[in-house]
Amino acid sequence: MDEQGQPAHPDMQMPEVLDVYGRCKPVYIPKGWGSELWFANSTHPDYCGKILRMDAAKRNSWHYHVTKDETLFVFQGEVLYRRARPAAPEDRELTHCVDTVLREGDAVFIPAGVAHQMIAVRDSVILEASLADVPGDTVRLVAGDTLPEEPYSGTYA
Repeated sequence: MDEQGQPAHPDMQMPEVLDVYGRCKPVYIPKGWGSELWFANSTHPDYCGKILRMDAAKRNSWHYHVTKDETLFVFQGEVLYRRARPAAPEDRELTHCVDTVLREGDAVFIPAGVAHQMIAVRDSVILEASLADVPGDTVRLVAGDTLPEEPYSGTYA
């Protein structure tokens, strides 16, 4: 937010503040793999909170973030988590990734620049805590499951 309380990026998704007590209306975003519920997204201070719902056998895109670090916590379900090899995070080839199964109670930290993807083994709920999600920060390398009318935010490499 700038000094006038406006988003730092005009097209940035932000929960609507409903009253002087700070109660907010979260932003719901349907996805081909499930949905995102954004309950916080701010650049001052820099933080974001989301609830990701993934449908079994669905996948999000193979992507990375230019500046955003994120931590994911599997609240419910099970996902196959793919990421660039730890020894070579700049290698973003999907064929060179490593796979790990994340189950309820597992968390993973993903630094900016590291390509990653999730595939739901079964219906899952993932909590995301990260730096602000700003337009242009997500670079999609391989598309995931999308809705026919779903606009793609971010860029393709």
